[in-house]
Amino acid sequence: MKVTNPTTGSYKVGQVWTYDTLPNDKNSILKIQEIEMGFDPAQLVYHISVIDIAVPGQAQRTDLMHVPVSKETLDQSVREIVETDRTFPDYREGRDYWKECNGGVYSEPLRQIIKDGHETIYGRSSD
Repeated sequence: MKVTNPTTGSYKVGQVWTYDTLPNDKNSILKIQEIEMGFDPAQLVYHISVIDIAVPGQAQRTDLMHVPVSKETLDQSVREIVETDRTFPDYREGRDYWKECNGGVYSEPLRQIIKDGHETIYGRSSD
């Protein structure tokens, strides 16, 4: 991966970022897949995908195809823009379901979103 220093506050579709990960997710990265106005017209929604996340208690890794987040989540989470040839999942199915359900938008740091997901799904965190 080639690393470049980002310009703070300039999030764009297609950018791939490192982020403040949980301890077992050091190689995990995120991609901004789409940016749009949310159900609240005062809020932008950043549709991201996250790859290479540890599964608690297992050797396998997983990806999150769609996570709707706020600018605050990105501001609290991202570290550096990277260039990579790694493959990200298609986020559109998750985004479409989110829209059908009038889904919410996360505003906490991404590492907390992932930790909470681990605790909900697996009954424990990977950190």
